[in-house]
Amino acid sequence: MSLYEDKLYQYEYLIYRAIDRFSMQEYKTELREIGKVALLVAHETFNNNISMSFPVYAYKTIINRFRSELKTICQYLNINLGLELYQNHQLEALIENELLQRIEELNLLDILNPLDQMIIKYHNRGYDETHIAKCLSIETNDIKQRIKNSINSIYQYLK
Repeated sequence: MSLYEDKLYQYEYLIYRAIDRFSMQEYKTELREIGKVALLVAHETFNNNISMSFPVYAYKTIINRFRSELKTICQYLNINLGLELYQNHQLEALIENELLQRIEELNLLDILNPLDQMIIKYHNRGYDETHIAKCLSIETNDIKQRIKNSINSIYQYLK
């Protein structure tokens, strides 16, 4: 058994304690795997000169890793919620800009064709439709429709 396997066996209870703290029993398997990675990171980065014991350091590392992963999941859920709300045409105008920003931040533009990617990038940087059309040599009327189609494509992709 390696030193890491020994540590994992010895301190695996910290992973379960962290899972209990987050009250996410339905994701226990996934969180356990994330916790193992966090325990490995704690094992690799622990410095005996710091003022806390290894179990405390490892537990904090596991908690921080869980928070980071949950934040990523929440961002993904927020994009899904935004896409759902976008399908309600009364709310479309209210959330379009925020939704387009999130789509770019989460690297979801990759599923679109290059022209639509450029339109959304220009749009997110504050260019108006006339300027975007001029830069990309397309009709101004096409810009709004391409944005709507792009959002709908991402919605279908994530569904």
